[in-house]
Amino acid sequence: MYRWSVVADLVGKKLDHFRIVAKLGAGGMGVVYKATDEKLHRTVAIKVLPPSLSEDADRRTRFLREARSAAAVTHANIAAFHEVGESEGLVFLVMEYVEGKSLRRVLEKGALPLDDAMRFARGIARGLAKAHERGIIHRDLKPDNVVIDEDREPKILDFGLAKLREQVAAETPGSESVAEQQETASQVTQEGRVLGTPGYMSPEQAKGKAVDARTDLFAFGVVLYEMLTGQRPFKGETTLDVNISVSRDVPEPVSRLNEAVTPELERIVERCLAKAAADRYANARDLVAALESIAPSSGASRTPAKALTPVAQGTPRRWPRIVVPLAIAAIAVGTFVVPQLVRSPSPPSRSASTAPVAASALATALTDYPPPKTSSPEAAKEYAQAMQGWRDAAFEAGEAHLQRALQLDPSFALAHLALAWSSNTSTDDQRKHLAVAVGLRSQLGERDQAILEALQASRGRDKPDVEDEVHRWKAIADRFPLDAGIVGYAGSVLANAGHKAEGYSLLDAAVDIDPKYALPFAMKANYQVDNGELDDAVASANRCLAISASATTCLRMRAGVEQRLGQCAKLEDDARLMIALEPGGKDAYGWLASALIARGAPIESVGEAERRMREVETPDVQVVHDAFSPIRLAWLTGDFASQMATFPALETFKAGQTSSSLVADAMGCQVLALDETGDRARAVAVAEAHLRRLPALTQDDPVGGRSVALWIEHLAGRISDAEFRSRREAWAKDAASRMPPRLANQAWFFFYGLTAVTAEDAREALDELPRYSPLPPYDGNVPFERAMGQVLLLAGRVDEAIAHLRRALTACFATDYLPGHQFAAELLGEALEAKGDPQGACAAYAEVLVHWGNAKPRSKTADAARAHMRKLGCAN
Repeated sequence: MYRWSVVADLVGKKLDHFRIVAKLGAGGMGVVYKATDEKLHRTVAIKVLPPSLSEDADRRTRFLREARSAAAVTHANIAAFHEVGESEGLVFLVMEYVEGKSLRRVLEKGALPLDDAMRFARGIARGLAKAHERGIIHRDLKPDNVVIDEDREPKILDFGLAKLREQVAAETPGSESVAEQQETASQVTQEGRVLGTPGYMSPEQAKGKAVDARTDLFAFGVVLYEMLTGQRPFKGETTLDVNISVSRDVPEPVSRLNEAVTPELERIVERCLAKAAADRYANARDLVAALESIAPSSGASRTPAKALTPVAQGTPRRWPRIVVPLAIAAIAVGTFVVPQLVRSPSPPSRSASTAPVAASALATALTDYPPPKTSSPEAAKEYAQAMQGWRDAAFEAGEAHLQRALQLDPSFALAHLALAWSSNTSTDDQRKHLAVAVGLRSQLGERDQAILEALQASRGRDKPDVEDEVHRWKAIADRFPLDAGIVGYAGSVLANAGHKAEGYSLLDAAVDIDPKYALPFAMKANYQVDNGELDDAVASANRCLAISASATTCLRMRAGVEQRLGQCAKLEDDARLMIALEPGGKDAYGWLASALIARGAPIESVGEAERRMREVETPDVQVVHDAFSPIRLAWLTGDFASQMATFPALETFKAGQTSSSLVADAMGCQVLALDETGDRARAVAVAEAHLRRLPALTQDDPVGGRSVALWIEHLAGRISDAEFRSRREAWAKDAASRMPPRLANQAWFFFYGLTAVTAEDAREALDELPRYSPLPPYDGNVPFERAMGQVLLLAGRVDEAIAHLRRALTACFATDYLPGHQFAAELLGEALEAKGDPQGACAAYAEVLVHWGNAKPRSKTADAARAHMRKLGCAN
């Protein structure tokens, strides 16, 4: 059993499944180490606690309860607790390991630039607000306990541990070693033995009195003062002197020390530093609101730019239009149309007023409406929880509540309407729920009947009438201008239709109406990803998470960017955070599998993530998972024999489906595996059977697998060049007509990029490109990067091809994209070989063999890579 005297020797040893790598620091609460979680393949920080905690069962139980309470707080600006453990007689806390510099180190050079100070202040305040809402007070906020991470975002460390320190000190007088007493003496006041740091403790904390969350606001004021001036507001030669200064002295105004500080910002500092807790902000949310009213770049106060302009009473209102000049292009097929359904009273009107929308008593949030009509009170509760979930941008959790509501009351009209609107359900299911809602329309109020009519007009079409949908939602937004859900959904429709400036403006306005409405930021992040605005998408996701730490939908948006940019460690962290927040979520385990593959985890770990993914699915989706999971895992090792053994079951699966999307996915998996093993004749038969059946399927996929079928027929010489070109042109136009305008140019990738197999094909594809310009951005989108790289390589534009193929390989691996990575690696080898870079070519070909070097029965891509390596004399 380890004893405290040898805890410093833990480096290189293991605690449970954690391998200790290095010592990071020590304090009165223990020693902090950097460690590797060998089970989950992540780097963590471990705080090993004094053995006195493990020697008394009651005290240990109370301590662990407090630690687990603190672990319940998750937020982008708080370094998370992962778990509490006990091993070899030691109690330890496992925490997020944050790469970056402490704010104390950042402040070593003096006052910060105003923009940096405001950025850090807002992040710290948001973290405090989330923790305080969970009943957790820090009690020791200071620059040493804030880390500025690699993205220049602040993360608060040790949340909740100050209370634990207080408990240890109170319950264990004299228990610390001499070294520990020396280290913590400056943090302990003798009256009441309250722990904290002199100069950052509030007057009430320094006096040992009872404290509440407002003590953290005082400490925040001290930190903000220091960021703005480079000086501490309260000074003294001894601890007693500092504590007296805190209780007695009024610090020099920050504007005298930093002329860039405006009166508005100075008032925030002064209010935080008020001696009486009652004179500070009532809560951290009010502090956040005050900080966000300060313009980011100038420090000047601003009026909410997106607030609805008041009009005279009785004048018809228009929704707000704010021009957001952002470059637009698209990268992924699909639309993030998220339901915003709530029961509404009669349309609100608004008298002339200069108050911002969010402050208006008539502003309506998703959770503000009266209970909907249902025969089951429990169903009404589930519906209310669904609305809260969507307001918090926990979309899947909200949808699960809707499904439970319908189990309790199958005739619940509003729940059916919500699911008809949901983007997570198939087109078939949307139409089924819509048909039920139409039959129950008498249960719906005026607002919801307007929504029903709009959905009837759009859901009944295979080819969307985009402008008709835009017109309808503009009209609904006109009627309900203070309804956050309506305004947000209207913004989603307009952005999806390519009316980006108006759409973004309405999404922002929805948050002005309801400042706790996180979902519009998720919608905006989705469109920003599609437009290639990846940094902006991450910023939107982070703003969403600042409003709602449980916003798993926004975590998904951020994870998608991380996957494409090859930020695989961050992707793993976000996947695990999704799982912690929403253990029944549908996507998190898929992201985790992707991160594990990219980081070289054993296939067993990837398989476990896939297994957990299946467990959280509904029975009907489990059928889909059972059909595809063996195929996805087989891509990892090139076990095509196992893939093909599942084909009879896959045929049965396809026969039972009516969705063109699912059937096309299954067909594509079969064709790729068969062609990769050299069985092109069978691949052609599968593709042609799909094309014969396609007209009878529900057209929820604008491409419908036709590009894959066309590609394999062309490869096999089953159609003439003239027929190939005729089909390609007609199908590309048809697919473009079925896509939202912002995505229509993607048709070029599917029907020209992916199907190019000869130099002539490539030249024709490039000649056709101007008709589809501007192309959607595709940075890190593996299939599109590979397609563009292939076209450019075939056309002899080698340098351009290399850039695209490298980006395809940089993205984190995913089971669905793994063939694309392999094809891109082989193409990159050819491009580097043509460029006269044999060493780089050998490395690219070797990448193919990592996964498919031992393929069964064979991999033609791996065979080609080996042949090139032999020719080049590559080392094994």
